[in-house]
Amino acid sequence: MERVIVSDLLKRFGDFTAVDQICFSIRHNEFFSLLGPSGCGKSTTLRCIAGLEDPDGGLIEIGGRRVFDADTNIPPNKRLLGMVFQNYAIWPHMTVYENISYPLRIAKKDSSEIQKTVTRVMETLGIGTLGHRKPHELSGGQQQRVALGRSLAMEPNLLLLDEPLSNLDAKLREEMRVELKTIQERTGTPILYVTHDQLEAMALSDRIAIMKDGKILQCADPLTIYNNPVDRFVFNFIGQSSSVDCEIIEEAAQSVRIAVDGQVIEIPRPPQVPAKKEASLAVRPEDIELLPYQDAQDVTLTGQIRIFLFLGNLIEYRVQLGDSLIQVHSDKSSPYKVGDKVRVHFKKTMLWER
Repeated sequence: MERVIVSDLLKRFGDFTAVDQICFSIRHNEFFSLLGPSGCGKSTTLRCIAGLEDPDGGLIEIGGRRVFDADTNIPPNKRLLGMVFQNYAIWPHMTVYENISYPLRIAKKDSSEIQKTVTRVMETLGIGTLGHRKPHELSGGQQQRVALGRSLAMEPNLLLLDEPLSNLDAKLREEMRVELKTIQERTGTPILYVTHDQLEAMALSDRIAIMKDGKILQCADPLTIYNNPVDRFVFNFIGQSSSVDCEIIEEAAQSVRIAVDGQVIEIPRPPQVPAKKEASLAVRPEDIELLPYQDAQDVTLTGQIRIFLFLGNLIEYRVQLGDSLIQVHSDKSSPYKVGDKVRVHFKKTMLWER
């Protein structure tokens, strides 16, 4: 069941089109992310859904109710939404309990109902013993839980999260990713999450919409986007990758012969093969295998280790391949050191027009 429907949403600021007639929907109990670089229109989209910006066209439905079209524009406080932003915006003079209960008190809910709801929300968020504390007595992660609790207390049709983890340190961000996913699964509240952090989006989302220049380029689950990107921008934006110039020599049903730095090799046929001979070979670091160097020529390329980085769970190499320096991930048993010559084998690649 679709909890949110956005159709042909358009938002301009003067001559600049921030959101260019985009369409997407969010299902019940779904974690949906808008992902893209700064200025791509993702936060503006969220603000239009929230009612904080007036769109120039399109349609928005939330919980089966139309909140915006050519004849309708329901104010933000009537859309039954929960919102959490980067700075959390919790009241510094109120206790945790008072912060979470605030929207219920404004709505003039019965005091016994307020107590029951706030207690349940605090227990769900793991802050059940912190009701008497003020925000300055809390850690960053606890403050974020309070902001989430205040939004969840009203049982919203949709929870809007705009870069909510950006102010946390790396370890706490990792912990809060798990917390957010757990909370969403516990409450069943659909979430619209805005971020420029691809790792966050990949880890948290059921589906991701990749945005660029006010448009949605691809909308799918993380695995589909990672393995089958629709274009070069999506491929480069999601995950790490390296590119080398090549020339397409011959195509077959299962493979493609290409020339790289004067060496001809055969690679598994990628999903797309450009019509032009001059192309760019793109590959992810985990899809490259390094083999011991041998004098005999074979179907692999020859490169040289330039950089060695030990990352704990894996080793990252930078390998000189002609004029390009490619990134390779290998397990810790890998025997190569800086200066070693190696053979480079591509297990999976993409080909784009140069």
